[in-house]
Amino acid sequence: FHTRCNLSLEDLFLEYGSHDPDYEKMKSQNITMTPPPPSSPPSQGTPNSVTAQTNSGMLAPNGKAPIHIEMVSFGFKYSVPPQAREGWSHSNPFSPIDCRDLPRCPHYVAKLSGLSHKVKRTMLNMTDEKKSEDDSDDGDENNDKDTTVVAVKPVSAKSEEVCKTITSAVEEAINIGGHGWAFPLETTIFIGSEYGRHRSVVLVENVAQKMRQILRRNEGNRIGQPVSVSTRHRDVDQNHRDEEAFGSDLRREHEVEVKRKKKLEWLEGRW
Repeated sequence: FHTRCNLSLEDLFLEYGSHDPDYEKMKSQNITMTPPPPSSPPSQGTPNSVTAQTNSGMLAPNGKAPIHIEMVSFGFKYSVPPQAREGWSHSNPFSPIDCRDLPRCPHYVAKLSGLSHKVKRTMLNMTDEKKSEDDSDDGDENNDKDTTVVAVKPVSAKSEEVCKTITSAVEEAINIGGHGWAFPLETTIFIGSEYGRHRSVVLVENVAQKMRQILRRNEGNRIGQPVSVSTRHRDVDQNHRDEEAFGSDLRREHEVEVKRKKKLEWLEGRW
């Protein structure tokens, strides 16, 4: 703790996993959300024109944007939020996102919630081996398939997929739905895991962080209105009664596996 007190804020964000180098680059360029007044447009070839062209970020503080995205985590164990059952609209663009297919939180940090930087760092760095087969057609009768094992981070991959879906939904709400300053919009995205304590919390926080990066860059000026992003975790502080919510079953399985390995080593040593 005392060592971290001497670290800079940038190093603390880097350890937590929320460091955004693009934001530091934008700060050095003095990019702001307020566009230049139309009465005095910058002349071409001046440094102000470069700043105006780069000033395409559409991330705004909460309460300062016509479009707001709220990311909500929940646990299927405690039912789906009622708002998620109201049917499709621009404020509820898709059904709850199920992340129960992601790997569970390891037993050695499962006592902590997904808001802990230890849980977040552990789950974001978890890798899963995925096999990809490449067909090689060399004119032989038997076409051999080259199997390549690729290490994939499932939580990060799921986060990228959700970000693309949300970006498309926001773009559709602005361009087709006509939402903006004259027609504000509050969109809620629900992401659920079994207990709403680890996987959904980490995924919501990571998706919100990446969405803020996407809105800051706003490549190709896809988003035409300022957007704000916030997070809420419905069941992270729920009175969980099942021991699975704290990884007790995974801890027991780990202890059994350790005992089995020790027994095998002992038997091999005797022979």
